[in-house]
Amino acid sequence: DDRPLLSEHWYRVAGLRPRLDAQIRVERISYRQQVWHILVGARGTRSMRLSPAAYAFIGRCTGAHTAQRVWDAVLVEFKDDAPTQDEVLALFAQLRNAGMLSFERRVDLGPASVHAVARAPKAPANNLLAFRLPIGAPDAWLTRLHPRLAWLFQWHWLAVWGVVVGAALVAAVVSADILWAHTRGWMVSPHYLLLAWLAYPLIKAVHETAHGLCVKHWGGTVPEWGITLLVFTPVPYVDASSASTFPRASQRFAVSMAGIVVELFLAAVALLIGLSVQPGLVQDLAFIIFFVGAVSTLAVNGNPLMRFDGYHALTDALELPNLDARSRRHWLEWLRAHVLRVPTQMPIVPAPGESRWLWAYAPLAWSYRLFISLAIVGWMASLSFMLGAAMALYFLWLLALKPLLALLRFVTGHRLEEAQRTRARRLAGVWGGALAAALLIVPLPFASVAQGVVWLSDRAQVRAGTEGFVVEVHVKNGQLVREGDLLVTLESPKLVIDHARAQAVITSLQAERFAALRGDPATAAAVDEQLRAAEAEYDRLSERVADLQLVARADGVVAMAHEVDLPGRFVRQGDLLAHLITAEAAQVRVAVPQEEVALLRKHSGSVSVRLAEDPGRTWKAEWSRDLGAAIGRLPSAALGTRSGGDIAVDPSDTKGVKALHGVVIADLTLPFDAKERAGGRAWVRFDLGWEPLAWQAARRAQQLFLRHFSASN
Repeated sequence: DDRPLLSEHWYRVAGLRPRLDAQIRVERISYRQQVWHILVGARGTRSMRLSPAAYAFIGRCTGAHTAQRVWDAVLVEFKDDAPTQDEVLALFAQLRNAGMLSFERRVDLGPASVHAVARAPKAPANNLLAFRLPIGAPDAWLTRLHPRLAWLFQWHWLAVWGVVVGAALVAAVVSADILWAHTRGWMVSPHYLLLAWLAYPLIKAVHETAHGLCVKHWGGTVPEWGITLLVFTPVPYVDASSASTFPRASQRFAVSMAGIVVELFLAAVALLIGLSVQPGLVQDLAFIIFFVGAVSTLAVNGNPLMRFDGYHALTDALELPNLDARSRRHWLEWLRAHVLRVPTQMPIVPAPGESRWLWAYAPLAWSYRLFISLAIVGWMASLSFMLGAAMALYFLWLLALKPLLALLRFVTGHRLEEAQRTRARRLAGVWGGALAAALLIVPLPFASVAQGVVWLSDRAQVRAGTEGFVVEVHVKNGQLVREGDLLVTLESPKLVIDHARAQAVITSLQAERFAALRGDPATAAAVDEQLRAAEAEYDRLSERVADLQLVARADGVVAMAHEVDLPGRFVRQGDLLAHLITAEAAQVRVAVPQEEVALLRKHSGSVSVRLAEDPGRTWKAEWSRDLGAAIGRLPSAALGTRSGGDIAVDPSDTKGVKALHGVVIADLTLPFDAKERAGGRAWVRFDLGWEPLAWQAARRAQQLFLRHFSASN
């Protein structure tokens, strides 16, 4: 250990008599076979973890002895394990900032303690997306409520929970198609969003009550509860931090998991109810409770990469206290030591088996927060472009600019000696220039990916030309047919009646026109106009009547699934009834968002395709039809979000082919025969050359502007 034992700033406190707050409670806890002492504030809202050596010093701070005398005693007792004078100064700064330590007079602890000020216990900070509003202390209410619900903490209720949640899991797997269709069709509607916004705080109120009751069950206190405005939604919270002083890890783990356990139980019961009742308000509420409970638990609350229940459960189960903060500090110390060449005065000393967690957690958590931030920005932008842009700037500040500003303050501040500060500035400039060059100069592969479907030519698709009932199927699956052969006969009594009525109208108008020609030329002219309109309607109906006979438009082999089930079935105009396997090559029909069309036309590089049936293989493709004008209809429902595609579709469209934003259709030719994969998904990659990351990001931002203005028009 090369840390200096003495400090040039020790004189500031050597003759003072530090006094620990008399209301401080001390708990002794073991983490990873190491004993720690937890100092708990008077209200239970603040705590600090101390090593045995640090507590040996602080525990003697009763106001009766000077800091020098206490340090001499600890040095004799712990020898090489005793805290250094710089560490004691930093510890004084933390405890004083937390209101746990005082001196007989005001004292300047010197620059050596500045490194530790940021590590002092702090109250939860408010931010734009999580503004906390305390409303009182629920401890007395929970004390009265706990005896009435103590039966829930018996072990057999955990078995009941497992049975119910297990049954719901099986039901969710069996009914996955129903749940997916329900989600795609209704969960983005205003009706569901309003119900979810109203139900979410109630579900979270039960969730937080479970935390509070669990704390009370093991003798802890709940000093505060209130409301957090989480992404503009009121969400209750309780302060369960006193659980950190529980002696057993299982107790701390139970407190962390209590809310998740209750929320999953509510979600499970709601799912079983929703699958059992008829469509209506009850089913809507049940599915909303299920989705809120399940999604919020899996994506946010139960995720250990965010500082919610899942994070605390992980740290309690693996005995990794303050993992997030310590991992970030570990990385910061490494960057300072190896990038800026600044020695660390008080490095973290990992416990056995803790190093890999300190290395892994911070980058994983930052990556997941970036993913969540992008999802929030995308959702906000779908509601309002300006709101999405504001959120993007906020997250840019939070995840990138704020850490860089902290680093800049570090290399320009007074925490370093002059020589260290000069070297740190020079190295920071070198690394900053390298990063800027990587973003602005170094070209990287630039590509755009879109979804498509394996598509047969229009001549090879047998579609209903008009609506009607299938009367007879004249061919069988696998049969060879010639162009013009009759395939399917439809019947539409209403169409036949309309066609006959149109013929009668023409006959009547012809007679009326003949009579008017002899005595009333003006009436004859008016009747003549009506006659032309009636003849046009008759021709249109005649074409529809002819469309009741579906004939082959090319030579090929019939591919018709379940042809025996077709007779008697009602089909709508455009419904696909069969394919013809012809000599023509299959294509990939791709739907490209209209804001990307200009970029694709400007950079007409190579195009590659991967098929869903063989995702590990890439095929080069050739343009067979250029990008045309934007349309609002997808060639296949498989490309829409309702059927698992990437393109957002109108929730009110029952077929799932009406795109919310314009798309442009293009056809690509594959170098092999893929007709047997007709209708399958394909991923198309358009090679746009090489560009620096900054220019790629600028182009993506430009596309967002184009989408916004095209949507507003």
